[in-house]
Amino acid sequence: MSLAPVLLQSLKVNAAGWRPGSATRCALVLGLVLVGGSLLGHPSWGVAAAIGAFNAGLVSLSGVYRTRLRTMIQVCLVTFACALLGGLVGTSLPLAVLTLTLGCLLFTAYGEMVPAAATLTLQAIMTLLILSGLRLPPSAVPGTALLVLLGGAAQVLVLGVLWPLGKYQPEKRAVSLVFAALADFVQGWEQPAAKKGRAAPGGGPLPDQLSPSQLSPGRLFPDDAPFRDAVAALASVKPGTWRVSHSALRVLLEEAEGLRAALISLGLQPWVRAQNEQARLFRRVLVRVLTQLRQSVRQGESAAAGEPGRPPVSSGALRALRVAADRAAPRLLALHPGQPGGEVDGESSPLALALDLLERLSLPVVPAAQNPMAQTPAAQTPAAQNPTVQNPVAQTDAPPAPRLWQLRPSPSQWQHSLRLALAVGLSDLLVRLLALPHGYWLPLTVGLVLRADYLTTVTRGAARLLGTLAAVLLGLLVGLVHPSSQLDTLLVLAAAWLAYALLQVGYAPFSAAVSLYVIFSVSASGLSQGAVAEGRLVYTVLGGVLALVAFLLWPIWQAGTARERLRQVALRQQEYAAALLRFTQTEPPSEAALEEFRAAARTSRVAAEGAVMAAAVEPRWASRSDPFRDLAQANMARLSANAARLLALQLTVRSSPGHGADPATRRALEASQGVARQSEQELTEQAG
Repeated sequence: MSLAPVLLQSLKVNAAGWRPGSATRCALVLGLVLVGGSLLGHPSWGVAAAIGAFNAGLVSLSGVYRTRLRTMIQVCLVTFACALLGGLVGTSLPLAVLTLTLGCLLFTAYGEMVPAAATLTLQAIMTLLILSGLRLPPSAVPGTALLVLLGGAAQVLVLGVLWPLGKYQPEKRAVSLVFAALADFVQGWEQPAAKKGRAAPGGGPLPDQLSPSQLSPGRLFPDDAPFRDAVAALASVKPGTWRVSHSALRVLLEEAEGLRAALISLGLQPWVRAQNEQARLFRRVLVRVLTQLRQSVRQGESAAAGEPGRPPVSSGALRALRVAADRAAPRLLALHPGQPGGEVDGESSPLALALDLLERLSLPVVPAAQNPMAQTPAAQTPAAQNPTVQNPVAQTDAPPAPRLWQLRPSPSQWQHSLRLALAVGLSDLLVRLLALPHGYWLPLTVGLVLRADYLTTVTRGAARLLGTLAAVLLGLLVGLVHPSSQLDTLLVLAAAWLAYALLQVGYAPFSAAVSLYVIFSVSASGLSQGAVAEGRLVYTVLGGVLALVAFLLWPIWQAGTARERLRQVALRQQEYAAALLRFTQTEPPSEAALEEFRAAARTSRVAAEGAVMAAAVEPRWASRSDPFRDLAQANMARLSANAARLLALQLTVRSSPGHGADPATRRALEASQGVARQSEQELTEQAG
């Protein structure tokens, strides 16, 4: 499959991520430390403090207040330690290379095992690289590291205490971004299928799954990061501050998870991507409905947000969506789950599931009094076995996180960590042996581009290269227009503001802003902007090439894991369906236990999405003997539709736990369990 669509997808920008107000607050401290250094007659002091302030400001733009403050403090301390260590070993070639290699190995392994710490570990590696690459005199290292710490501490004080970003209602914003990601995913359906099929009612091909050659892999799945952030936002709510609106948002998020699964299955149907007027109208109306959901949740004016007001989606928009769907695919719309004709061999139409979930999203929800997303497993406390007994500690305390010494990296995680450490260490050794000026940009690029999977390595490399190229051209233009160094501080501040504002817009524009920040910062030290820009471009190109070479020399292909990942999805769905069936009995398990089954099913599904994506984009010669990669999308579509059905049924059975369920609901649960069992059996047979 051609990588051209994937590379184009890597350049996509998300306009909803543009945050000029937050960028202004983050850049405020940066400006203060830069101006302070200039006023003291030591601009280099301001540049050093700006390193800590810049890193702390970046992490302040993600997560919610309760976790963001802790992460900012951790970044300050880790950055200080890495700055001190990197500066002390920077003048010694063997010590610098050895320290960098071991540090990269340990930080990368920890980031792979604990995804929430990925940003922290990446910034630690980058700080270690930069400070060791500067090769400061030993006498200047403690002062420089202290300035880095002070800059970060100033950012924490302003953004974490005096002027926090989104302190009071981060949950609504986090949930609203889930719908923004779904709307962005649907907009990507505008790409036509590459092969022609038989005509179906409405003018499109018959609703068979697309082959890998027909669909851009960048649009196989919606971005999962907003959903993870929303889960973290709700899970971090303290017991004393849990309100009715939080319970409503939690239900809304569960419905959004089911909608996401239904849209994944729906997006793999060729008719929905057809380039006829009926399909285009359906896509436009669906995007409008999802956008309405995002806006109403963000503004807190919807019933779904737990507050009185107009419905999150107007009845007119829902009617228009039904009419558009009926014109685009009338046969599929007739397959309505839970009604005669609503199932085909036990499976529901993803179109009907999506429409039902959208209608459910506009209804008021029944709130709960506690935060079930932060509950402990039911087996940990006897009181949790009986849903009528309230145990505030068990219901609000999250399971303890594993200690550092309890973590065990998987073989693939160790492989990637060791590969990245060797690639960064060897590239740093190369630039030191050749005595290249500012050569640390080469291993820096290798560390940023080389990822665990092939797709991310290629797309990040392309985005970083194009972003750096744009920054170099702009830097040279600025140098020609304003050759004087009097504007250096202002230019550094403007580039930092752009980096903050573009952080969530896209990796390519963010890379361009960071490159400008580096160019202007180094230029403030006395070097010409031209030399800095040209060096940055050359090292970026070489670093991207070295990262790709390192991946090809030591590949970690994921396409071969697709079958087993999908089989695990089928197994987790069977367990989830069985738990839902038990939930309807007279002595159901606790809601916390049911939440565990749902979370396990979702974790396996997200892991399978990555493997299916790999099967679509990795070179054919990497797994030429595996015919399953052509069937991966069809299996993913089937299991995604089944996941959407189970998530919708959970909302039904949870409304009356222990009081039984109507026969139609039980039959639907048993049918979904049968679909998962059949998929698991077929995947096992294919493996044999």
